[in-house]
Amino acid sequence: MDVAFLPGIASGGPEAWRHLVRYLESAVPDFDAKRARFHDFREANGGFADHADWAVEGASATRPVHVIAHSFGGNGALLAAQHYPERIASLTLFEPAALALTRHTPATEAHIAQVGPIFACRADLDCTDAELGYRLLTALGGRMHREDPLTDAVGRTMRQAGAPWEAPLDRKWTMHVPTLVITGGWDDIYEDVARHLESRGATHLVVPGAEHRPQDLPPAHRATAAHIMS
Repeated sequence: MDVAFLPGIASGGPEAWRHLVRYLESAVPDFDAKRARFHDFREANGGFADHADWAVEGASATRPVHVIAHSFGGNGALLAAQHYPERIASLTLFEPAALALTRHTPATEAHIAQVGPIFACRADLDCTDAELGYRLLTALGGRMHREDPLTDAVGRTMRQAGAPWEAPLDRKWTMHVPTLVITGGWDDIYEDVARHLESRGATHLVVPGAEHRPQDLPPAHRATAAHIMS
């Protein structure tokens, strides 16, 4: 079983998925964490199209990949499913920040009003990647220090990929890949995205209790395992 993990903007590597990976290793006979691929937004990674290409790297119609994504990483995962559906066996999305699909909904527009001015600073060459990342993470409620290496990585990703509402997703696209969307039921921006994807053919499950990281909870573990084995 080939599995590719796309994380949120502020994380990456196996540690971003440690609870889910531990469960999959015990519950899914064909899953091997050593063979899985883990994208890392803490490294230079290009734009949304690059993330989509990474998701299906090495996959084919005869050997498709199971793509699992969280938050910002959901944009690349969805773009891969739109462009290369025959190369994806299943799609599992945790609180996907696919805000290009929900423009003009109140929650999305309020979010853009909050962080849009920060993303607009990408064109300011006097604003370093670290400062850009610090402003975004702080605006989203993080308690950050400007010296934290994570701020530089987030700022670099903001410049390379752009804002999540700028991802080139087709909002009228109908799912051709078995898709499970899992949200925490705590923030309308993610619930709106999930409802939109459900209207296009996805299955939506709400797992409350961990806010933006439902992938850390047992009900999400069981649902993901069942989805990729079906």
